[in-house]
Amino acid sequence: MGGSAVIDFLFGFQGRIQRLQWWLAQLGSLAIAVLIFLAFAYWLGGRTTDSATTFLAGSVGIAGYVALAWVQLAVAVKRLHDQGRSGWFYLINFVPFVGSLILLVMLGFRDSVRGDNRFGGSKKHPRAEHAAAVFD
Repeated sequence: MGGSAVIDFLFGFQGRIQRLQWWLAQLGSLAIAVLIFLAFAYWLGGRTTDSATTFLAGSVGIAGYVALAWVQLAVAVKRLHDQGRSGWFYLINFVPFVGSLILLVMLGFRDSVRGDNRFGGSKKHPRAEHAAAVFD
């Protein structure tokens, strides 16, 4: 994956991704969120009372969490595309009590739509003529 492909994967909303890619993005985001939290706690944990340092630490922490939220939205939309759904389906996440659970099951456990759909081709389930060309 080149630099541009990584940027598209993390921040773009076009195309499809598979379950494994989604799970890896979740693990990476969790690790980065923990690192941001630990750095923020270290900076503000009584080590300094300087308001400029506090402001800088808070700004960096907030910017990091905003970037992570964007990445989470982008990979969720691409995962929904892989199942033939619009990214707007992500809004089910805001249904109290069950929305997040439904979205987790769909994104993390539901299989891809076989073949191409309106969001692109499937790497997991290529069309028959694409599969034949690969093996020739």
